[in-house]
Amino acid sequence: MADAIIVCKTEKCHGRSYRRGLCSKHYDEFRKNGLPPAPPITTRLWERVDCSGGSDACWIWGGAKNDKGYGQIREQRKVHYVHRIALSSVTDAPPGKMNALHKCDNPSCCNPNHLFWGTQKDNMADCAAKGRINPSKGELSGRAILSEKDVIDIRKMASRGMSDAILGKRFGVHRRTIRSVVMGENWKHIPYLS
Repeated sequence: MADAIIVCKTEKCHGRSYRRGLCSKHYDEFRKNGLPPAPPITTRLWERVDCSGGSDACWIWGGAKNDKGYGQIREQRKVHYVHRIALSSVTDAPPGKMNALHKCDNPSCCNPNHLFWGTQKDNMADCAAKGRINPSKGELSGRAILSEKDVIDIRKMASRGMSDAILGKRFGVHRRTIRSVVMGENWKHIPYLS
């Protein structure tokens, strides 16, 4: 789809599309005489989707995407997710605040056969079932300053009466972090040893 050149929508014109599907010559002409109404959002959406792989393949959005790869399209100054519009175009409007979820896990996919309506809870359950949620705890977190050994040592020293401030200085963390470790609010997966 990236290689395709979009041409002017004016009949018998083969100029490259400039704005609103028109070449610069026809855009200027329509601007002077009044622009034609913008095509419906679904029409604009399907013009930018590559459906060449067939009904079982992912249909990739060829327009703007957000930083997570989800396709976006603008209508009347509001940005919409294209996979949501694609699913709405073939099904009834979703009840309440339903999300358009991907079976294929490809955020750029607009194939309605790969999409279904679900709640945010359904989305998170789907993420967990497919192993896309980062379950790292403790030292595997990447943000951890303390080690599991440090946590055990902190809990032992705190049980012997050492203050949070002194432990914080000793282990290079804030005293509130020490308090959270001692109270079991952080590092919950490390059991208390008697």
